[in-house]
Amino acid sequence: MRKNSLKATIRAKMTICRFAQINGINKGDLSNYLNGKKNRLGKVSKKKIKQALIESGFIPKPAPIEYVKCETCGYKHRKKVNEL
Repeated sequence: MRKNSLKATIRAKMTICRFAQINGINKGDLSNYLNGKKNRLGKVSKKKIKQALIESGFIPKPAPIEYVKCETCGYKHRKKVNEL
């Protein structure tokens, strides 16, 4: 595998779709893996994705924390998952 060119590509703005395409991985499987839904994947897919992530040094950015201003008290609270 061309590690140097792959790492240079990763350092540029990388999307899940592009990363999956470069590594020959299904983008849905990659999304499930990154979102912690590993029970939906087979052993081969998990191994291939994990290996690709390790080789490339890909570290996904965490989702931004969203806040909502409370109407009763005026404080900002973290947005609940079911409110998204």
